[in-house]
Amino acid sequence: MVFGLPNKIKRIACVGAGTIGRSWATLFAGKGYDVVLEDTDENALKAGETIIKANFRNLTTFGLISKTQARLSLSRITYTTDLERAVAQADFVQESVPEFLQLKRKIFSKISSLLSPDIVVASSTGGLLMSKIQSAAKRPERCVVIHPCQLPVHLTRLVEIVPGKFTGHNTVKTAELLCRSVGKQPIVMKREVEDYIMNRLQFTLFREAVDMVGRGVAAAADIDAALCEFAKATFCIDFGPFLQAHIHGGPHALGGIEACMDYYSEILPLTWRSLAKWTRIPAEVKVGVERSVHKMVRERGMSDRELVRWRDRSLLTVARAVWA
Repeated sequence: MVFGLPNKIKRIACVGAGTIGRSWATLFAGKGYDVVLEDTDENALKAGETIIKANFRNLTTFGLISKTQARLSLSRITYTTDLERAVAQADFVQESVPEFLQLKRKIFSKISSLLSPDIVVASSTGGLLMSKIQSAAKRPERCVVIHPCQLPVHLTRLVEIVPGKFTGHNTVKTAELLCRSVGKQPIVMKREVEDYIMNRLQFTLFREAVDMVGRGVAAAADIDAALCEFAKATFCIDFGPFLQAHIHGGPHALGGIEACMDYYSEILPLTWRSLAKWTRIPAEVKVGVERSVHKMVRERGMSDRELVRWRDRSLLTVARAVWA
């Protein structure tokens, strides 16, 4: 067998039928893979099946796949509460159980004892170190993180692939190729760090946003509006912070990244010292944020369910790239 190449992967086990697991199942089945969705909770499985059917209805409504493709995709998914049965004939395993280290270690230990030596086991964890998870596995070199950075998984592209201390090169390559085969845009990290790339960046930004709203500097709606508008002329045209810094090039827009780094070293220390430093959200900040967010939602005139539907409809442009 050619190790782990996606054309050798026919059957994928999705362990955990929560928000992430059932969305992975939707994506894999929609892309032609046979899928077994497993959860120890029978009610979670039933809810997962209901939502997966709704996912495929939406995909047809949006014109991303045909009704025939949707029916075929649904026929590829089976459901079970039996972990051993789920992984018995799997060519790849995607774990999406709740974010508790000991639970994931237990799952990886059990799964790795049931699989043949060449099967990759990936975790959807959003921040745990794979080194701490894979040390419980029988074959740690076959374990890797595939973190879906945005939800729902089946409508968005970005994933982070994070190897642990013992992860083999072929395992990383298999994960990357599989992700590309289902329309994902994988970013492979050179080494692991807690919370990976996007969560570290967005939680740093989020803390400052929370602090400003909680202290009455700005309303939640204004922070959201500012970030979205900023993104239109930067991130939305593939113009990230490092490219921006290089083009801006210091005080006179000359000199590239070197000049910019020197300039920022001079002008930003005061700003950095003024940023929020708390590691637990202060009670008064929490109250202020909750009040401001509820006001923003009321002003939009949409229920939470309507907001989710609006988000999913708004993701059509990205989703078309996933389902092309």
